[in-house]
Amino acid sequence: MDDGNAFATHGHDPLWMWGVAALLCFAVYRRLRRNFGRQALRPVRMGLRIAVFALICVALAPRIVASSESLIASLVGAVAGVAIAMFASRRTRFEWQDARLYYVPHTTTGIAISLLFVGRLIYRVISVAASGGAVGGAANRGLAPNALVQGPLTLSLLFVVVGYYVYYYGYLVWKSQHVTPNDIEPPAIASDEPS
Repeated sequence: MDDGNAFATHGHDPLWMWGVAALLCFAVYRRLRRNFGRQALRPVRMGLRIAVFALICVALAPRIVASSESLIASLVGAVAGVAIAMFASRRTRFEWQDARLYYVPHTTTGIAISLLFVGRLIYRVISVAASGGAVGGAANRGLAPNALVQGPLTLSLLFVVVGYYVYYYGYLVWKSQHVTPNDIEPPAIASDEPS
């Protein structure tokens, strides 16, 4: 008796897929929201995000070093991510208001980086599901998180995101301690619209 098929016939796999989809939608919403407008500069939170990305790298290290193709894809992705983050950091603006430092990210770059990997991940989930990933047995493992980053293209795009955010958040944490009066822009003046 195939336990995988028994698992699938009881409706658990569709729940797993809906759960992953809901989690992805929430993550996309939160990530995209951080790319618009003024954001409070919170060095501790950014340091924690850098730590999460470091944990992702550690978790994926065995898969990355297992083949030269994966290693090269990861390195190319990380270098590209850092280069893009350097571009975005030069276009990030800083404001000081209410005794707090804010930053205004380069919106276009942030959105492009966010959508790059999320789009690839959604494509991967859909392709695995369409090829029978939710049918059970060995195919059922296709929706496991480990399987979602199997291909070199997906690994490369993941490391574009990792390289980007590790550099960008590191830059913001550093800048929070080294901001100068020349870096600060006056806050945008709110328009006088009737409420």
